[in-house]
Amino acid sequence: MRYRLAALGGTFDRLHRGHRDFLQFSLSKSDYVVLGLTSDAYIKKNKDGLGIESYEIRKKNLQIFLQSIQKKSRVKIVQIDDLFGPTILPEYKFDVIIVTQDTVKGGEEINKKRREVGLLDLPLEVFSLTKEVYGVPIASSTIRKVIFALPANLRFLLQEPWGKVTEKVPRNIESEKTITVGDVTTKMFLDQGIHPKLAIIDLYIEREHSVKKIEELGFSSNQPVTHVKNPAATITPELVVAIREALTSKQHTLIIVEGEEDLAVLPALLEADNGCSVFYGQPGQGMVEVEVNDKIKKRAQDLLAKFDKK
Repeated sequence: MRYRLAALGGTFDRLHRGHRDFLQFSLSKSDYVVLGLTSDAYIKKNKDGLGIESYEIRKKNLQIFLQSIQKKSRVKIVQIDDLFGPTILPEYKFDVIIVTQDTVKGGEEINKKRREVGLLDLPLEVFSLTKEVYGVPIASSTIRKVIFALPANLRFLLQEPWGKVTEKVPRNIESEKTITVGDVTTKMFLDQGIHPKLAIIDLYIEREHSVKKIEELGFSSNQPVTHVKNPAATITPELVVAIREALTSKQHTLIIVEGEEDLAVLPALLEADNGCSVFYGQPGQGMVEVEVNDKIKKRAQDLLAKFDKK
């Protein structure tokens, strides 16, 4: 059934594929959408506000996405300070509430409140949460909690190159589509005047020589840096989020890992757009160039499904 005006709400923290799919689903069901975006005050009161982006950042990211799919004119974003927002105001002529399977209860609470103020119940259209590429339902709260640990008996799967091995930086490479993992690999690109869209390093070369300053690798002293913790043989939530944010940013980003950055190749492959290239070091051989496409994403996803989840 097609509706005229839909209501939906949420925090939309760290806009990700699950959010985008939810919005696309809503727009496929209704001509227009009123999106209730939780205020900073609401988040502080109900979710402690820990690690959650500000209202203005979340709103801006939504607007950028809606503009990119040419649907901005069909969505009105309103700030909400409670569960109900405009859904209990008679001037909004809603004919559906769109929820996920996790927020059906909230939709039912809204209908209960509507009855109390003399309004009719609204049908609930339920969107099934997309399974994340990491094997858990997409939700910013989930992203912030799950740690992936590589079992020792699977480490051999990463020892063989995942792409073409090369000793030189390829010619005519596009910096905007280039991701480098590892100090030596990153330095090779910077030495050629190529500043990767995203560089992930740990300030160690082959776990022995420590790099004191990023200038040793070829970065400028004023290069913006994101610091994350990521112990050996793991992929932490903050690493995933940092990579995701870097690849949706307009800036070129440097992530410095406290721990080891080796497994960052996997979330980099999963977060990057098709057509990008991820480069990482191959001991004794040079570096590996992995072209990002659906096939390689599936390979990375299948491997991550075998990781232990903490």
